[in-house]
Amino acid sequence: YHGWEEVSCSQLKQLNESPLSFFYRHVEKSQAQKSSPSLTYGSLLHEWAELGSDEFWPRVIIAPDRVCTATGSFGAKAKPWLDELDDGAIPISPSDYKQLRMQTHQIYANSAARNLLVNAVDREFNIQWIWNGHKCRCRVDGATRQVFYDLKTTRDARILKDFGRSAIKFGYHMQAAMYGAAAIAAGWPDHRMEFIVTSTTWPHECEVVRLPKHVMEEGRVTCLRLLA
Repeated sequence: YHGWEEVSCSQLKQLNESPLSFFYRHVEKSQAQKSSPSLTYGSLLHEWAELGSDEFWPRVIIAPDRVCTATGSFGAKAKPWLDELDDGAIPISPSDYKQLRMQTHQIYANSAARNLLVNAVDREFNIQWIWNGHKCRCRVDGATRQVFYDLKTTRDARILKDFGRSAIKFGYHMQAAMYGAAAIAAGWPDHRMEFIVTSTTWPHECEVVRLPKHVMEEGRVTCLRLLA
């Protein structure tokens, strides 16, 4: 997917934030991809959403404290332990395990989020299409027969009060507009994308959010301007 020539929403967001950063990463290809403990944790959460609890948790292997750093991530001592794990095992630090258990419980406790996950007809799939004359691509977290959905983590403890600012800051309105165009091209009905927003801050609230139509329109205009 990442080797496809079509333009992705993450590329558009980076171009919007910093054309110079976009140039070094996607044109000159001299900038390394981002990596952080929060991104690693987000990958675990997305893997849980893709596999489902029944398949994910039996594959989880909790790391012993001796191979983890003080922050709970895997240190240099973890490599021999990781190399010994069976294929398909999902290694996780004790701190991440504790948080992920509670956070996923709260996601399923939200009926709207649970309905999206339970009624998914596909997960982690790619779309290539032409949008207003431009070659585009996207990777969708999941879809029911009616809507696309995307799993987002936030540090906001009170999601409905604070998530609006995060949506604009991180370009989620651009993603909603772009993925909406992809959905129509792929044969889904016209709809506003739904975000399953889960807080990484205790007590890990979860809400399903649809962005207002005028915010979606702003995202659409921004995307088409950047594509041009």
